[in-house]
Amino acid sequence: MGLEWDEIKKKIQEEGSPEAECIKEIREHDGMVVLNLGGKDIEIDIRKSVEENAEKYYEDAKWARRKLEGVEEAKEEHIEKLENLKPPEDIQVFEKVKTPEDAEKKKWYEDFRWFFSSDGFLVVAGKDAEQNEILLKRYTDPDDLVFHANIQGASFVVIKTQGLEVPDETKKEAAEFAAANSKAWAKGLGTIDVFCVPRSQVSKSPPSGESLSKGSFMIYGERTWYKDQELKLSIGVKIDTESNRARVVYGPVMAVRKNSDYFVTIRPGFKKAFELARAIKNKILIKAKPEDKFLIEKIPLEEFERIIPSGVGEIVEYG
Repeated sequence: MGLEWDEIKKKIQEEGSPEAECIKEIREHDGMVVLNLGGKDIEIDIRKSVEENAEKYYEDAKWARRKLEGVEEAKEEHIEKLENLKPPEDIQVFEKVKTPEDAEKKKWYEDFRWFFSSDGFLVVAGKDAEQNEILLKRYTDPDDLVFHANIQGASFVVIKTQGLEVPDETKKEAAEFAAANSKAWAKGLGTIDVFCVPRSQVSKSPPSGESLSKGSFMIYGERTWYKDQELKLSIGVKIDTESNRARVVYGPVMAVRKNSDYFVTIRPGFKKAFELARAIKNKILIKAKPEDKFLIEKIPLEEFERIIPSGVGEIVEYG
């Protein structure tokens, strides 16, 4: 025999379980139960199945979404009309005061892959064949050093020397960067040989009767070799105390160790970029100081994801 509604209400009040505490009100005459879930009141029709109740809320959500889209469209129309209005000539218009962020101009090398070496030299790599072409033709000087992995399908990596003698540590870091930014990563190789030449030994002029595809160049003269370069890349976060922001940095291990506050090192593997990016961010958050966690949390996963070579890898270690 079933219980009367008064008895049901009494049992719910006496039970004291988390489930019972969620029941805010029973309106038996309307066939409705009001649940408090996550601070919101949800009405459930006890005369309908779970699926029917879920469908009702789904349809309500779709209606609300369409309503919101209509509001946004109307808002954009009003903004457009306001922008087309010209103020009277006797009214002085004041320009918006630009913030330091507005004034900060994007550097040319930020369109490429890049890092600053542990010795302070700018090192730049092309993302694809077209960028390889642009980098060597437009942004590389004769005394700059050019690195390339010994495999078809690799980035040209350039040390901007500024006419200075380049320390061996920076050259090793550039070779490490060239290894990571090559097809060797996608193939899952552990090591690859890398060579280095001055820009003056790199030419777009092929031997007679031959042609070069976009992004390809001829290398003439003697090469300096960096044998068995281990494929690895460090991804870190630098806390900028002046702007109170956290930014992502990446590159060879020693360079990132010097130029970041927290970092993770990855190598070729099978974990997809999105999943790996989330793991990298979580590892960094574990090591971060309490006062830095909030800034790191604000970094979109895409900023980690986009710099993972070939879109796959695995974590080796984190510092």
